[in-house]
Amino acid sequence: MTAPIMKVGDVVHLLNFITSNSLFGVVCDEDTPQMMSMTMEVVGGEAVVTTPVLQGRKGDKGDNAPIVQLHFIAGLRTFDDALTKLPNWDASMANHGVWLVDDEDNPTKSLVYVWDGTEWHQVLPGPAGPPGVTPNISMEFETIPMSERESNPDVEETVEVSGDVRNPHFKIRALSPQGEPGPAAAIGSALDYDGSGGKNIGDALTVLANGKWGPSKAALKLPRLYSIPEGAFTNTPNFIGIGPTTFQVGSYILPAQPFAWKPKVGGKLRVSGIELDENPLRIGCEVRIQTAGQAGDGDLIGRAEGDNGTLALIFPHYSTSSDPNRAIAPGNGVGVIPAGVQTTVTVSLVNQGLASWYSFNRTDAQVTVEVWAEE
Repeated sequence: MTAPIMKVGDVVHLLNFITSNSLFGVVCDEDTPQMMSMTMEVVGGEAVVTTPVLQGRKGDKGDNAPIVQLHFIAGLRTFDDALTKLPNWDASMANHGVWLVDDEDNPTKSLVYVWDGTEWHQVLPGPAGPPGVTPNISMEFETIPMSERESNPDVEETVEVSGDVRNPHFKIRALSPQGEPGPAAAIGSALDYDGSGGKNIGDALTVLANGKWGPSKAALKLPRLYSIPEGAFTNTPNFIGIGPTTFQVGSYILPAQPFAWKPKVGGKLRVSGIELDENPLRIGCEVRIQTAGQAGDGDLIGRAEGDNGTLALIFPHYSTSSDPNRAIAPGNGVGVIPAGVQTTVTVSLVNQGLASWYSFNRTDAQVTVEVWAEE
């Protein structure tokens, strides 16, 4: 191959070598500047480059660069997108912009497109600043109660900020939507519950007169049982009666009840004797109840006809020869003892014949009284 013929002015490659370069600038007077030239001296692998540097006078203070508020616009990511997809904003959007990259797969080169109010400009983004202090944020959230909304229809949501920049606290009062009331966790919170009448231990849940559920004293009206013990009876070894007579052999005071009630009695006595009537060996007895201040012997509530031996069994009995239609029934008021009234139950031997002789011993005598609430 024939070597090329060199001419004056040709650039001829001599060799390649690596140097460590240092660049120095020599400050010049702006009125008598040196000729703009550059020299480089290389010793071994160290090179020094020297060039004149002009230092001008201090100029006027410039304007602060505007703060650009960046936006994300769907579909606008690269420089190519900017050619067709940048929006035409109005003057109110001045200093707003978007940050675009040359290539989504290699986003090392980027530009900020800034709208000045009439047109777009390309600006190189500055370097990222150092990470700031992470604030310790605390929040308090409150739903504005429905009662407050109803009393003040103009109430608005508020955000109160307190604390400092490192420890900010946000108190939010929001108009959260109100859902449907759920099932009540407590009976007293149910929408169909009326506790305005108060409640007491032992009250039962029942339907009130207004159609709502509420407490009542129905539980306190459950039947109660009292027994008249042997000690309430009196031994009577020898009693003689002429004509129809009654002879009391037992008495017992029942406490007042918190509700109106009716009595039901039962029991047994052992009585020996004889009567001048058609059944001389059948000794009878009766049980009566009398309220305080009631005239007479009280109301008949039980009777017994003795057998031909000595045992008299007591059963409920309410009618009499003078009032054969007297009977207890729900709601008819017959035999009702008012609430809060103390009563006395008496047990008496009865002779319906011309004469009688009794001998009573209280051993094994027992009478029970059941308290039934009046409806």
